[in-house]
Amino acid sequence: MNADLLIVLLMLGAAILMFAVNRPRVDAVALLAMAALPFTGVITVNEAIAGRTRTAPSQLMMPMAYAALISGMMTLVATSPNLVINYELIRHDAEGFSFLSFTPFGVPILLLSIVYMHFARALAARGCVR
Repeated sequence: MNADLLIVLLMLGAAILMFAVNRPRVDAVALLAMAALPFTGVITVNEAIAGRTRTAPSQLMMPMAYAALISGMMTLVATSPNLVINYELIRHDAEGFSFLSFTPFGVPILLLSIVYMHFARALAARGCVR
């Protein structure tokens, strides 16, 4: 495995752990990751500040919005409808959901969405769709 990839994966795992325990705050975790990558030599300081693709932020908003919606299908606490349904099941003496009960349904949808976004971006780059 490439050493740079291993460094990035370890930093991603550490960031996910910090997000999960909510220590430090999520904005601080993001800034720490952005600041730490140049020190590892994986990227330069200019790349950390400017972004790797030089893509306008406006072009990333819709994919990020879809990613946020799809992430709601992954865990019990990701969206309020999941929690409401779980509460109602428990209230009516039925077994509630576990934290990852929604993941088997969310992962295929996530994978299909990634494939769709990949092809939609390629079509948009060719000017086939706007």
